[in-house]
Amino acid sequence: MPMTSQVNASTTHAHGANLGSGSPGAPLLDPQQLHESLSAVSSDLLEALDLLRDTYLEDAQDLVEQLREAAESLDFDQIRFAAHTLKSSSALMGAMALSEVCREIEGKARTQNPDGLTTLVTQAAEAQRRVTEILLAYDPVKQAPSCP
Repeated sequence: MPMTSQVNASTTHAHGANLGSGSPGAPLLDPQQLHESLSAVSSDLLEALDLLRDTYLEDAQDLVEQLREAAESLDFDQIRFAAHTLKSSSALMGAMALSEVCREIEGKARTQNPDGLTTLVTQAAEAQRRVTEILLAYDPVKQAPSCP
């Protein structure tokens, strides 16, 4: 079995259906997208991962905290900003389930709809926690996606 299938099936899809309602099959980590982002930074994939991962994980944790605080006070502008930023950076890192949940949060903030917002922010926090675990253990050389 190619490594990509193992990463997707055993690591990234676990409980993915519980993260957001828009795309229940969105993987926690899309190794192809991550590999493309790493390759754009450097031909040394380990170096690129260290650089991007550290920045992303720090920013993601801060943005989830901003989402929590803004959701408590229903500061829709801050919710929209944090969700949009986390959505984009997560997509670039291949954290597709987190990106999808943030897309939903951003939509609710744009329409100033608080229904289900707390649940979505909790889902984003859980996805961020799980993506952190995956990225900290990820080896872009050993887990590089196979070419079709």
